[in-house]
Amino acid sequence: MNGLVKTKFHLHVCFSAFTIVNWERAYDTFDKTLLDTCFSAKADFVVIRLGENAIYSERYEPAFSEPIQYVQSKEPSALIVVTGCFWPSSNKEPAQKKAAAKHSCAFVSLEDLFYVSANLSTTATLVYGDDETWHSISEAGIWLKPSRFILPIPVCRPLQNG
Repeated sequence: MNGLVKTKFHLHVCFSAFTIVNWERAYDTFDKTLLDTCFSAKADFVVIRLGENAIYSERYEPAFSEPIQYVQSKEPSALIVVTGCFWPSSNKEPAQKKAAAKHSCAFVSLEDLFYVSANLSTTATLVYGDDETWHSISEAGIWLKPSRFILPIPVCRPLQNG
């Protein structure tokens, strides 16, 4: 991904992505120490993007706060930005925004991106894989996911606190 950003946007940045799908499957029992592998270098900027596939409950907002607080404890000098979900959710978005505000983090909503057809993939969409090569989507169940091309958009938007 670092190479893609450098080539496509002429930026030299070094970043890592860490998937914590286990949080979305069981946020009440998620082991935050699994994140410790992310903290080997001091980060300047951390984006927390969770909840897309989580089921909303009354425990969602407190559980959403926990990884934010944990990242803050491990990376106290990093600017932390929390994003909402691509798929519109009348429950998750306010909870995520509240958790971000509670921890003095910037919040970027992604919901409006859903309504732009160019952000939706099709079975012909090319996506950039973890193996640093392009792949064509062939599975019908995957094509409705957000396009990889929208990833830089939240960074280009003005950040909002609270």
